[in-house]
Amino acid sequence: MAEHPSETPTRPVQAQKNPQLFTPITPAFTFINDTPLPLYPREQPLLTKSTPLSARKPAKKRKNDENVNPTPSKRPKDFVANPFLVPEDIAGTKQADFTVYDKLRLFHGFLATELCWSFGEFLFYATMTTGELRALGIEIIDNKLNHPYAFKPATIRQRTASLQHFFNGHGTTTPVMVIKQWWKSPFGRKHRDSAEMYCTSKPYSTIGPVRPGISSFAAQIIGDRLVTEANKAIRTDSGLHVSLSGKSASVKAIEWPDIGATTFPSTQLLQSQYQPLSRHLLERIGARTPRSVNGESGGRQKRPVETVVTGVLSTLNFSRSSSAKLMPLAAGLLYLGLGASFDLFRYRSRLGEMPSYSSVLRALRALAKHEAFVTFAHGRDPETLGFIFLDNVQNYILQRDPGIGRENKLIIGIAATYYECFIPERLRKAFCIDAKAKSIAEGKRRDVTVKKLLGLIDNAHIERVCVLQWLRVLIHAIPELSHLKPEIARRYKTDAAKQRLPLVATKCHPLASSSRNETILTELKAAVLDFLDQTGQTRDNFKRFLFAFGGDGLTFEKMKQLHDFLQFEGNDFDALRIVQPLLAWWHTEWTNLSRLIESHWGTVNSEDPSSLGYSAEKIGHKKPSNLKKVDFYTSRDLAFDVLDARLLDCWRLLLCPNDDLFEYFTCLEQEKKLPTFETLLEYGKKLYNSYTSLRAQTKAEMGRPYVSPAVSTGTPWPTPASDSPFEGDQSLMRSISFMRDTMFAREFSLATAEGDVGRIWEMVKIMVFTFAASSHSKYTQYLLETLVDLEYESTPELREGLLHMTLVNLTGREGHWSAGDFMQEYFNRLLEAVFQRKGIDYGDPFVRQVWSRNLQHIARLKMSWLDGVGLNSRSRRHTGAKRVAEQKILLLLYKETELHSFRAGRQYTNEAYVDDFTKGVTALESGKLKRWCNKTIRFRNLADLAPMETAPLEDNMEDSDSDSDDESDDEDGSDKRPDVRFSAVIDNEIVVEPVEVLEQTFNAILDEESDVSDDNGDLDEEDESADDEDM
Repeated sequence: MAEHPSETPTRPVQAQKNPQLFTPITPAFTFINDTPLPLYPREQPLLTKSTPLSARKPAKKRKNDENVNPTPSKRPKDFVANPFLVPEDIAGTKQADFTVYDKLRLFHGFLATELCWSFGEFLFYATMTTGELRALGIEIIDNKLNHPYAFKPATIRQRTASLQHFFNGHGTTTPVMVIKQWWKSPFGRKHRDSAEMYCTSKPYSTIGPVRPGISSFAAQIIGDRLVTEANKAIRTDSGLHVSLSGKSASVKAIEWPDIGATTFPSTQLLQSQYQPLSRHLLERIGARTPRSVNGESGGRQKRPVETVVTGVLSTLNFSRSSSAKLMPLAAGLLYLGLGASFDLFRYRSRLGEMPSYSSVLRALRALAKHEAFVTFAHGRDPETLGFIFLDNVQNYILQRDPGIGRENKLIIGIAATYYECFIPERLRKAFCIDAKAKSIAEGKRRDVTVKKLLGLIDNAHIERVCVLQWLRVLIHAIPELSHLKPEIARRYKTDAAKQRLPLVATKCHPLASSSRNETILTELKAAVLDFLDQTGQTRDNFKRFLFAFGGDGLTFEKMKQLHDFLQFEGNDFDALRIVQPLLAWWHTEWTNLSRLIESHWGTVNSEDPSSLGYSAEKIGHKKPSNLKKVDFYTSRDLAFDVLDARLLDCWRLLLCPNDDLFEYFTCLEQEKKLPTFETLLEYGKKLYNSYTSLRAQTKAEMGRPYVSPAVSTGTPWPTPASDSPFEGDQSLMRSISFMRDTMFAREFSLATAEGDVGRIWEMVKIMVFTFAASSHSKYTQYLLETLVDLEYESTPELREGLLHMTLVNLTGREGHWSAGDFMQEYFNRLLEAVFQRKGIDYGDPFVRQVWSRNLQHIARLKMSWLDGVGLNSRSRRHTGAKRVAEQKILLLLYKETELHSFRAGRQYTNEAYVDDFTKGVTALESGKLKRWCNKTIRFRNLADLAPMETAPLEDNMEDSDSDSDDESDDEDGSDKRPDVRFSAVIDNEIVVEPVEVLEQTFNAILDEESDVSDDNGDLDEEDESADDEDM
């Protein structure tokens, strides 16, 4: 720096330093001060260089500078003026005040001249504790520095308190504010595009510029934190670890309750607990700031960022530790259940989204083993009750290149499922074998009469549910009455309730399948003993409680035959007296629907508007190919749609004979004169008595003097002259019979989905008579056996408990109950998917011990996994446009033909009416019931109770009735099986949800199973610590 004239005032600069007090430095900043700065007094200051005062330039005032016009501060009392300072050049000298800028000039001057420190060195050393200074090798000696402003030992605590005050953020200026100021400082702006910004490849301590240094420091410490969080998340006690072999004491063995709809939310909760910073950063990456619409920010509908982040973080954790695989393993099992290809497994495994194919198979084995243990333990527990549903499974294998050893063949087997039953203690005691034997010994079967069976029907309940169904159809069809839907649903749950089951999810455990044939009694017995053994019941050790076995009609019949043939065995187990056959409801409902369609379809080219075939033709429905065994869902929808149209037509005749029913209620709403629920209830009772009661049908046959006045009179019917003319209305009679039968069929469906077995039981009592007059005579036997067994040979508590076992609810949701045989039918479809491959038997070890035991859980996983990620199942409900169009056609048809108006003499055929109930009563009274009683008593030990008169026993009770109830499929495999669709009641409306069953799901599984077993031996013994890799 150039020398200045001697007359120019100068500022002192320290030229030397004490090596014991200062560390050699190179100043990082050069501060240019135009005016001399006040320095603390020195004993012998050394003048070396000076800066002319005339060189000072006025500082620029920055816009919005926070330091402009600050609050002045007082000078310290012990301030000693520097002898080299020009007083008139100090701002605020006269007022003894300093501005912030004065303080900065004083500080930096003192830092550079007195301490010879750079600004960075000052910040580095000033914030260190005494211990940290000693750690750097700096000698700490008190009182060695003789300086007015040097800390004395007594004031060191003040320095510590000052640092604590600052670092704890108690002052007005916090550490973060300082760092932010450094980050925004224009002095470091030139490095903002440096390659070292956010650098993670080199230590941040080696990076000099402020912005690269701070950014790299932040990136590296955050990276360390993310690693720490990941290590915590993958610990064995975090909840993300599952053991496949169960050998590890510190890791939970895999169980099916851990996998399903709750897997995703529980994993997300664990991640939020152990990896909050990781989730936050990923969510910042995965989502933009939501856009505001009309001042409101809408939620994200597609790819919710929380869901995406959970999947990504789960993959990262699984990549870090192959044992933290709860969600990846669940995804692998889902892919397995959906029939994903082997290559897709390899691809997803390579990406870390799921374990390898062999690991998923190994998990399936572990889960099956655990299921076997749980089933056995529950069956052996003396305080528990369970029941089994079984059904035959079969698959017809067609060879593409038939020849010797490659013949087409039918593979037959039996599949079963064990259900846990939770019933009150009073009901559990009623299942004692001895109590059941005592009830049978009373011999009430021989005293059963038609009158007694009719007396079992609760006619008041029948009227109640039919009236509610009249209202239900109207309320669901008229939009203006939709506000009454909750009330109609409440009435079904209160006034119409008989025996509603508690809303608890039913726990089920599929059993190992069997290759036996249920139509052969010896093989059926072997299968039953096998299933009992899987539940812990053996000849030497079994619970003396009834074990319910439910199934379709054929299974029920064969189980009863087993009782007949084994009744002379001395041991209750050998005689299978511990087995209680139970008729399942879904096949019963299906057969009743077939009876209904067959009875009411009518003749070919019939012009009778009351026939179902006539209505079906008008709306484009074809006649079923086999009226004795119709397609369940198609035929049920047709019958229910026709019923709704006819009920609405009757409502029209009652409320507005000459107007449109929909327009009528629209006008009432506009006039605010809509009827109340109680008013509609009175109308419903009137319509029930006029159109759907048994008396109404009889009166329509007798003629106008007997017909209810509520039935309007139609135009005269042209009748030929006759000595004894027919005075009734055949079409009205037949329509009444159809509406009554179809109402009962719908009540059966509603009661099943709503879980009210008492209402189902009332319908079964009626079906005993309707089946007796139909071609489905075997179901007359099945229902008679069920009715007599539960009403006359069981205590009321046992009947209640057994009815409790006929329905299951795997989801635990309201309105989602299903018959046990329906669920078994669904499981059978999953099991049969394995047998599309040649040569696989239902007794194959893999199918029996692995796949069959996991059926229910695979099915549940397929149905519930979407719920876990916030996706509702795809709606199976149609928009209703087709149904509305068909309804309009039918309403117009019935109005034009005056179907529900009385027209004396209207007759299309010689048969007076269709009434299976009345015909059934007549058939049973004519000797059919007596013959059935004699036959069943003779084949059982009841025949020894007392001598009695018996009618001549015939080989069958059906007389000339045809037998169309054989539920086994044709041996050529051509018999079409019904679709599997779940029925549920939502808003008191039956909703059908088809279920997709993949037939080729496990072709690759069986190949891989054999390959892995050959190559690796027992997969259960594999080392679980090995990383999963794609195959």
